[in-house]
Amino acid sequence: MSALGRDARARALKLATGELVGSLGGIEGAAASLEKGKSVVGRWANRNDPDHFINVADLVNLELIAPRPVVTEQMCKLLGGLFVPHVDLAADEGSLSWLVMQLSKELGQLSGEIANALADGMVTDTEASAAEGHLQDLMRVGHQMASALAQIRERGRG
Repeated sequence: MSALGRDARARALKLATGELVGSLGGIEGAAASLEKGKSVVGRWANRNDPDHFINVADLVNLELIAPRPVVTEQMCKLLGGLFVPHVDLAADEGSLSWLVMQLSKELGQLSGEIANALADGMVTDTEASAAEGHLQDLMRVGHQMASALAQIRERGRG
């Protein structure tokens, strides 16, 4: 579980909610997607409004249409876990070949981020956060690959 205090966890969730709303065209786009008022969605995304959080039903509906489920990812991280979406092996995107390429890509991005951070001999908080994001992406793809391989093994036992 995260060692962060309650206020820090709330801030992290607010920032993730703001990122989610932004990925859907901002407050107007997210509000239109849910048929909610802009002021309601604005309060959810406003990190200076600590008392208003998105409800679970609306969160799920937004994350289903968002590029990434950033609030769910943040909740998993705060709870000491990692969100790993289910991989459909029938789809090309989830194939082993695709996963190997994604794993290589993520490792390259992480390596590049670390190399850039170390170039001046000092790793800043911003650089560490960026590297951590790439590491999370690498681990996510690794877990997807492990899931895909487990599914293949299970099919072989049938």
